Amino acid sequence: MSLKDSNNIKLFGVVSAALLICSWFQFGILSKHELTDYLLFGTVSTLLSAVVVMITHVMPSMLKHKIIFTRLTNELPASRLNVIYTKDPRVLFSEVQGKWPEVFSNETEPHTRNGLWYKHIYKPVKDRPEVTQAHQNFLLYRDICSSLVIITVLIVSYDVYSYWRALVDELPVVRNVYWVLGVFILFSLMSARNNGERFVLTTVVAHDE
Repeated sequence: MSLKDSNNIKLFGVVSAALLICSWFQFGILSKHELTDYLLFGTVSTLLSAVVVMITHVMPSMLKHKIIFTRLTNELPASRLNVIYTKDPRVLFSEVQGKWPEVFSNETEPHTRNGLWYKHIYKPVKDRPEVTQAHQNFLLYRDICSSLVIITVLIVSYDVYSYWRALVDELPVVRNVYWVLGVFILFSLMSARNNGERFVLTTVVAHDE
C-alpha cells in the first residue's frame, strides 16, 4: 500500500468533519431538526467527501505543492534546503556542507538543488521509518488542504452563480461556512508546510543515525 493510500481514511475523516460542521452552520446549528435531517447532513457530507477525495487523488502533485507553498516556481522545500536547514538544530552546516557541497551551495539553482537532494539525500534513506513517517505526514496534510481548497472553490462558485442568476429561492451560503473552511484550511496549510520542511530535514538527519 502506498503512503497516499494509507492516508485515505484520515483524509476522508477530516474532510467529512469539515463538511459536517459547515452543514450544521448552513442549516442552523441551534435550530431544531428531525433525525432524518441529521442523517441527511451526514449522508451528503460523506458523499461529497468521497467525491472531493477522488478529485484530490487525480489532482497533479505539482499543483498541490504550488497551493501549499504559495509559489509558482521552485515550490518544493528541498529547493530551499540551503535556507531551511537553519530551522533544525540537528543539522550542522559544516557537516552537511562537507557531505553535499553542491546541495547546500547558494550558487546552485533551486530546481537543480531539488534534484540533487532527491538523488543523493532522499533516495538512500527513503525506506527509513522516520523518513517514511515524515513523508506520510506531509502527504496527509497536503491532501487535506488541497481537498478543502477544492471544496471552497466549489462553494464560492455556487455562491457567485446564485448571485449572478439572482436565484432568490436558493439558500445562500452563510458566512460561518467560510469561517469554518478558512480555519480548516489555515491549520492544514500550516501543518502541510511544517511537515514538508520537516520531511526534507529528516532525510538529512537520517544519514547520521
